[in-house]
Amino acid sequence: MKSPVYKQPHTFVKWKSFGGLIILFALLGGCEAATPEEVPRPLLVTMPAMILPSLTPTGDPGTSMPEAFPLAETPSVTPELSVQGIESAHLLWEWGESARPTALAATNNRLAAITADGRFLWITAETGRLEGSAYLWSGILQGDTWGEIYTDGIVALVAAFREIGIDSETGLAESRSRLVVFDTQANELWSLPQLDSRHYYSAAIASGPGLMVIGMWPHGFKDNEMAAYEMFTGQRLWRVKSGATGYQQIVHDGTRMYVLLTDPEGIDMVGCYDLRTGDQLWRWSHPDLAQIDRIALGEDSVYVMAGDQILALDTTTEETIKWTVGFSAAPEAGMETRGKLLYLAPAPSAQTGFRPGVVGLDGLSGQLSWNALGGLLADPLAISGETLWTILKDFDSGEVFLSGLEPDTGLERARLLVGMGPEVIYRLVALDRRVYVLGDTLQAYGY
Repeated sequence: MKSPVYKQPHTFVKWKSFGGLIILFALLGGCEAATPEEVPRPLLVTMPAMILPSLTPTGDPGTSMPEAFPLAETPSVTPELSVQGIESAHLLWEWGESARPTALAATNNRLAAITADGRFLWITAETGRLEGSAYLWSGILQGDTWGEIYTDGIVALVAAFREIGIDSETGLAESRSRLVVFDTQANELWSLPQLDSRHYYSAAIASGPGLMVIGMWPHGFKDNEMAAYEMFTGQRLWRVKSGATGYQQIVHDGTRMYVLLTDPEGIDMVGCYDLRTGDQLWRWSHPDLAQIDRIALGEDSVYVMAGDQILALDTTTEETIKWTVGFSAAPEAGMETRGKLLYLAPAPSAQTGFRPGVVGLDGLSGQLSWNALGGLLADPLAISGETLWTILKDFDSGEVFLSGLEPDTGLERARLLVGMGPEVIYRLVALDRRVYVLGDTLQAYGY
């Protein structure tokens, strides 16, 4: 397989394969100032070849509980541990239901989930007990359900879509998409019309203003729009519509929204909008950066993952590129932020043998802060409080571990066995001192 190479500014290589190769280079020097018309020369980065010895797994992942619907059994009381902090992380409970969870949102008291068999669930965070459920689809199910889900503990916003087959003429996956809001009893409060194949909803919840922002993507659909709705009634508060523009990802800080959008010509951009009014404040794009994979919001930057580049856009001076780093990553690579730090798990293919672990970058300069778990396949990421969590997969032994790292240093403080079967796709959701592992089942760990 051809290895990616470092490119000079204005040359961008797009890696769309699920197991894209990743090259990380050591940072040499500072960033060059840039205008929106010129992407600064990427910092050269090289990470040391570092293979860490395997740690003895801490804690006890426990034994999977017997299947129980609708309630999950609460495991026996865990003996008091002598260690404190991250090192004392252990299994709190494991879900007793057979349905595989595909998306999860967490509050301190309850969880909202989507399952592969097409259901929405409320789950008690403390015990894993099922509080209520509702079916997302009518008619016969023909494929797995997945999507986005958000909650403030009172309402849950679900943007679900489901692949149901392959179009014989185009060879593309057929799908249907719904957006629905549930109350505390899993009753439907309101919903938007179901979308046809290959047309989806994106969403974000802002419980402070009491509204939900919903977009439609990809580009090319004439009815695409981004709109805000009152949380409980579904009353539309404002709408943004620009031809067949697609609104694919929405993040916000409670005042401003930052949106990954694609114009009718297929050019990816980052737009900044007033959360309460929908007024556009600025829009950024670059002629040599036609496609963007993901965005993430930091303390004072919007981070843009685009093929072989990571860029930081200044949120205060509008449209200014603060720095750019040469960093090839698969589109699904893990990316999280905390304060002025940016964390990346490049998610390379296990077959390549290149396993760079997890990287921490200084959000102010793009400089490499630390590299951890070198030689191991790590992905995805989730951060909360004093812990950065990731999943480690050992394809030789077939073991899968949950790893807890110090966010400021990358020092691994805990490693727990969570399953067997590295081919399973895992997701992580973290809140305070807990982390929820979604795989073939749902597990809750904490300290």
